[in-house]
Amino acid sequence: MTEPVPLLAILERNYFQLFELPEQFPLDQSVLNDKYLHLQKVAHPDRYATALARERVMAGQLAAYANEAYHVLKGDLSRAQYLLQLYEVASAEQGASVTEPAILMEQMELREQLEAISQIQDPFAALDQFANDVVVRTEALKQQFSESFSSKAFEDAKRIVNQWQFFDRLKQEVDDLATELEEGN
Repeated sequence: MTEPVPLLAILERNYFQLFELPEQFPLDQSVLNDKYLHLQKVAHPDRYATALARERVMAGQLAAYANEAYHVLKGDLSRAQYLLQLYEVASAEQGASVTEPAILMEQMELREQLEAISQIQDPFAALDQFANDVVVRTEALKQQFSESFSSKAFEDAKRIVNQWQFFDRLKQEVDDLATELEEGN
């Protein structure tokens, strides 16, 4: 029988180290998936059925830690937030607000546009167009973040993540409105 992986050492790694990935924004999702599945096998309860209680508990902790790490790294926005957290860039956490007046005005205008969609003659077409615009803007922010982070312009990266969070919430509001419109018809 092979010796178990030293679980305590694994639990002390950051999410990128856990999956043996470089600490960068671009990420190969298939590599992440493969490494996640490997960790799930390593931490599988059957492997520790005859182990000491402490090792069984640590295996359970590894599985939980791997799940959390996988979900954070899998999502583009959560991965960007985590990278900023690793580099100790303040205020990039969920819910941080944008303070730039031009961006605030743009956000208010976008919310007003979204609210007005349900009153339009063809709300589904308008909502589709609005949703596509949100996707395009989100992709642009994702690219801007990648460039800013890789060039170590962390304050710009933080500002971009704060804007990106708005568009992430806006996308949820678009989805909610779509559901509301479908249920109304």
